[in-house]
Amino acid sequence: ARQTPSSFAFRSHSAMSTADNAMAPAPCCPTFRSAARIRDQTMGGAIGSKSSSSDASFDSISFATEASAYVYRNGEWLAVYYQETLSRPPMPMPSPAKESAKPATSSMAKPADAGPDANADEKLVWDALKSKDFDAFGSYLATDAVEIEADGVRDKAGSIKNVQMMDLSKATLSDWKTVKFNDNSSLVTYVVKLPGMKPDTEYHSTIWVNRDGKWQALFHMGTPAGSPDENK
Repeated sequence: ARQTPSSFAFRSHSAMSTADNAMAPAPCCPTFRSAARIRDQTMGGAIGSKSSSSDASFDSISFATEASAYVYRNGEWLAVYYQETLSRPPMPMPSPAKESAKPATSSMAKPADAGPDANADEKLVWDALKSKDFDAFGSYLATDAVEIEADGVRDKAGSIKNVQMMDLSKATLSDWKTVKFNDNSSLVTYVVKLPGMKPDTEYHSTIWVNRDGKWQALFHMGTPAGSPDENK
């Protein structure tokens, strides 16, 4: 019998529990799926975690979070993306400059629409972050968006809340690479330089999907450069 691929699946699990969230396949949706795993790097250590309605953080630096994306081609699922980051406590952020500390106001122009160019879409996200237009930032995220960073895993609400505590106005982006999964989904990867942070270099990836004609960021992951010892 011909296999019907899922449009998207996200999984996170530890030694103590497993949670799955899958969407039913639909003709409009991309035939790709991704999975994320939280791995305990200690020898049989218990997993400690905290959670809330908006985000989840993990207590111990002995965890690693891994993410993969797969595409359905010629009757089989093939891995096209993998990323891993070791967990760490939240790092102090550079103090926001006085002129950029004001919250976004409703007088800001309507954000540009995202499109099939994942590279250009990601730059729109960062334009919103640098100008502290958090409404625009949120408009680019899918309702069920997932973000993985070294200090935790977040849903859409958690991502929006987290960026409001940062000053990303001086961030620079480089080394862009894109992988087109199909006509309705693409992956973009790039390097972020964050002056004043330790480390000041991170590797970022985002999966963009087209849903009912609207391109949205469905998955994002950031990995600090260097080893955990170097990041202390």
